[in-house]
Amino acid sequence: MEITNTEEESLAKLLRLIKSGQLENIHLALEVGQHHPKFQEKLEAYRKFYWVVFGEYITKIKAEHLLALTQTQKAIFSETGLGYLPPEVDILVNVFRLSLNKNQLAMLPPEIGHLINLRKLYLADNQLNELPNAINQLTLDTLVLSGNQLKYLPNFTGNINQLILLDVSRNILEELPENMGQLSQLRTLNVPNNYLRALPKDFGQLQKLFFLDLSYNQLLELPDSFKELDNLLEVNLSNNAFATIPYQLSQLTNLEKLHLYQNKIENIPAKLFQLQKLNYLDLQGCEITSLDFAPQSSTSLLNLNLEQNKLEHIPSSIQYLSGLKHLNLRYNPLSPDQIAQVRQWLPNCQVIF
Repeated sequence: MEITNTEEESLAKLLRLIKSGQLENIHLALEVGQHHPKFQEKLEAYRKFYWVVFGEYITKIKAEHLLALTQTQKAIFSETGLGYLPPEVDILVNVFRLSLNKNQLAMLPPEIGHLINLRKLYLADNQLNELPNAINQLTLDTLVLSGNQLKYLPNFTGNINQLILLDVSRNILEELPENMGQLSQLRTLNVPNNYLRALPKDFGQLQKLFFLDLSYNQLLELPDSFKELDNLLEVNLSNNAFATIPYQLSQLTNLEKLHLYQNKIENIPAKLFQLQKLNYLDLQGCEITSLDFAPQSSTSLLNLNLEQNKLEHIPSSIQYLSGLKHLNLRYNPLSPDQIAQVRQWLPNCQVIF
């Protein structure tokens, strides 16, 4: 049966009364809507959704049940076998955290954009291949989408720009949105195990980024703007296709941990060792043949992993790394004399061959 404009308007008014979260308004809606067929259909849908949310079967939904739905602040539906998220999710007007991990969701209803109080949305390990534009209506600080089938992400506009943590690991992304830099509040970005070949030009606008994981992609280089990420503390670029260490990394003055293992890197620029806060550097499984250390090398570097490279010689200038505590040189073609010399140069360092 086709709904007239008047019927649509009255249905919308009744639903607004329900979602007001006030018991007297809900009672009023139930009384006024007794003979409204579409409203009764909606109540039946809410009755079924109540069972999903609370795990309690009810034969008839009452005002108290509807009130409970509107007042729910945390909704955990993880590992429930859920294959479909009904549009009735929009009754969770006060939900702060919504967890839908490890289900079989292939899509999200646009009504999810009505959850104005939602701040944390977890959708890991589902079957999502796209996100509705309504996602931009949410004022989220946490969005976890790992382990899905996402080929692309929508352009970030509106309220979504308040994100602090975004996890899109283990998808099939080949690129990130061109306006990625709009996520100006982002602190943590996880994008490992995708198919990225390049990053957006405005990536450096993510000025508040602290932690970045881009491992297990196909990156060859970084955009020039990457050097502007002054607040980065930890970067993981392991298992990519870098032939050289990107020059931008040597300009990240607050960087503490850098992971570059399993790339095709042959040389390390001396400037990288001059980062005054860098304490951990992992270059395992690269193609490194030579090292170079300058007198200006930082004393903050504590852990250097050079396992499984092609080093035949370690220069005496490694002594400039006077703060080094752990040095891994296993599976390099170094002579016994060279090994003994390194241990003599670094008496306070645990050297592993």
